Amino acid sequence: MTFFNYSETLRKDLYQLLLTCNSNDYNVVIQVGKDPDIEIFNAHSNILCARSSYFKTALSERWANCNHYGKFIFVKTNIAPIIFRLILKYVYTGILDLTDQSPSNILALLIASDELNLDELVQCSQEHLIKEESSWLRENFTSTLHIFNKHQSCEKLCQHLKISFYLDPEPFFNSEDLLNLDRDILFEFIHSDFLTVKEIDIWNFLLKWAKFSRDVNSVNIHNYMSIHHKEPFYTKYSIS
Repeated sequence: MTFFNYSETLRKDLYQLLLTCNSNDYNVVIQVGKDPDIEIFNAHSNILCARSSYFKTALSERWANCNHYGKFIFVKTNIAPIIFRLILKYVYTGILDLTDQSPSNILALLIASDELNLDELVQCSQEHLIKEESSWLRENFTSTLHIFNKHQSCEKLCQHLKISFYLDPEPFFNSEDLLNLDRDILFEFIHSDFLTVKEIDIWNFLLKWAKFSRDVNSVNIHNYMSIHHKEPFYTKYSIS
């Protein structure tokens, strides 16, 4: 059977369609960003709906908002123009080019892609951050972990950060950054069997964290004797 593949030509044509949107063919107007960084993009509802379940719902008759020219109007202040440009190119061509993109931009892309139900972009963004930006993730451990912990689709990155913490916890405990860690996440760490930090160091850090977060009264510590794996005794921390 003879087989021909002109997908590259199709990709180029669709991208050209995006770049040359005119009033005769586009029917979606999307304003993104916040002042002073605001940009307006024109797009086609059929392509958006075919590529994203978010847009399929948003462009339905029930939710859509049209202007007097019959064009769908969207305002997304929480997505920066540089991020939405990457997303729109991917939607039309299937291409995602992260060359020269900063880690913070890729993080923003991940969050926006999650909101727009673009699963492939979510996975690509996570893989890139893990493979190429591990140092940056460690440097921004607390803030990124808080973000990933709130997004179910970011489970891979969330687990990556937690594993990196358990493998080498000392630098984190010696960092001021960890003082900003959410209470529930912090106590998940200190109660874990994987944590290999001296009990006295954990206790000292807990006091420091409680003072920093003005949450001293929430920490109630008591010691008791118990057998735990190969260790004859260990200290158990309880939270009131």
